[in-house]
Amino acid sequence: MVLQGHIDSISDLAFSTAGDLLVSANEDKAVGLWSLSTGDSLIVLECDIDKMTIITFSPNGQYVASNSAKRTVRIWDCASGKPLHILDGHILSVTWMENQLELYTVDAKKLVHVWRLVKRDDGGIQVQLILRPKSGGLWTSGAKFNGVNDLSTVNRILLRQRRAFLE
Repeated sequence: MVLQGHIDSISDLAFSTAGDLLVSANEDKAVGLWSLSTGDSLIVLECDIDKMTIITFSPNGQYVASNSAKRTVRIWDCASGKPLHILDGHILSVTWMENQLELYTVDAKKLVHVWRLVKRDDGGIQVQLILRPKSGGLWTSGAKFNGVNDLSTVNRILLRQRRAFLE
């Protein structure tokens, strides 16, 4: 199956948890959402800021988080293709906590920030910062994790490779 639509290089791909959708980030300032059963492009999420570098599905498959080269994370609604929230200014990386609607971002100082998505009555979302590390707080390098649950296989492997996971 060949998925066509991007005009520039693809920088990242992610599969939905159900395995029926693929999302792609690329350097043409767009995010593509694809049906894997038909190969059809479902939605093109346009971003006029900068090229997309990282893309990831929420565990429930309803949202996509995209990270741009300008260190901005956009949270998108997969059904409508509309951006729901922007985290701006300092973000180098983004990932979702498995089985939850929490985003983990890493800033330029390699500090981890934790954000929780809360659904509003009007169908939108509110993004709450639930962990803002102080200087010397939770670091992504040199940290040792023990008793951490709900990590994906990939995240466990990466933590083991960095000798940061204690089992």
